[in-house]
Amino acid sequence: MEISEIAGDLEIPWDIETAEKGKLWFTEVSGKVYRLDLQTLEKVLMLELPDVLAKKSYGLLGMTVEPKRKTVFLHYTFAIPKEGMEEEVSSRVVSYQISQNSLINPKILIDSLPGATFHNGSRLVIGPDEKLYFSLGDVGKTSLTQDKDFLGGKILRLNLDGSIPSDNPFPDNPVWAMGLRNTQGLVFGSKGHLYGSDHGPANDDEVNLLVKGGNYGWPDVHGFADSDKEKSFAERHKTLDPLFAWTPTIATAGLAYLKKGKIPEWDNTLLLASMKGRSIRVLHLSDDGKEITDEEIFLQKHFGRIRDIAVAENGDVFFSTSNRDWHPRFQPWMYDELPEGPDRIFRMRKLPDPSSLDSSLPVFIKEKEPMELMDENWSFEVSKELEKGAKLYTQHCLTCHGPDGKGAAG
Repeated sequence: MEISEIAGDLEIPWDIETAEKGKLWFTEVSGKVYRLDLQTLEKVLMLELPDVLAKKSYGLLGMTVEPKRKTVFLHYTFAIPKEGMEEEVSSRVVSYQISQNSLINPKILIDSLPGATFHNGSRLVIGPDEKLYFSLGDVGKTSLTQDKDFLGGKILRLNLDGSIPSDNPFPDNPVWAMGLRNTQGLVFGSKGHLYGSDHGPANDDEVNLLVKGGNYGWPDVHGFADSDKEKSFAERHKTLDPLFAWTPTIATAGLAYLKKGKIPEWDNTLLLASMKGRSIRVLHLSDDGKEITDEEIFLQKHFGRIRDIAVAENGDVFFSTSNRDWHPRFQPWMYDELPEGPDRIFRMRKLPDPSSLDSSLPVFIKEKEPMELMDENWSFEVSKELEKGAKLYTQHCLTCHGPDGKGAAG
């Protein structure tokens, strides 16, 4: 396998897409959409959104490309002005037509979605049923994620024209699945299963098998329903356990599927981008696609935070970094050895003749163990009670509120 940089000098690329043969589409949170020629590596700015609200962890987020219809679908946040108040954050999904080197004819498919300065999602994917699926985070309103009429914390499903499919689980409602915190990976496997990667709070990042009408428990169930309280809620609400969960969290992000026959060692796997875990996780699936049977860790700490990952039809794997976003800037104590400079996109591909590789290049192999994630170092003497409190703060509060409890700007 060879890894090479194919695009650099980028500012927080959020989504990368390989649906168009010979091209790689990608977005930047600031509102830019690019198309990259995979032979010449020439990139073209296809669109710069005029009304995107890009700050901290929101802006232009999910994208999917439909080459047959020459259509691109985008999800982004925008501002609703409020007199005498700070702007209100909302989001929308818009389709554009591909016209040579630009995107034209915007059409709003769904508007005024709930938004916030965090937990907006999102990923978009077109299913084998030719429906548009996309994730929307809980936008901080955790108490509403179990309400099917509130669209935050859900997977939504629309016809490609923006109308609601007649076979959705709830009448006249775009909700497909619910009880999710902030899903930032979404992909279909070869069996037609829809998989999603969901951010946990400070525990229980998840990969879920997302089914029609499924309830995944948030905020009442974190990861597997294993406490008495969670078991009681799960029984009453028929919630579904994840296929896999991580504690401590690794910041599960983009998700791709690699079918059989492309990279034999990775046949029938999910490829998961990890930001806090700074790695690619290879998740081996059972033959029916309903279980994760094994996890392998690759590229740990070599490229920093990996936000998205995609697989081309020929088996080439692409991944993008996110080393310049708000998290490492405002919470540097969480990271060591983070690469400096702008973000980049890489291609990983199998070579027919491995001997052609330069022997002086660095060699990456499967990691034996996940790295230890850094915590705040409490430097004062504490009693057992304070020590327990410090540990709880580190696990559940530190990432947002900071070591001094004052939070982060932005």
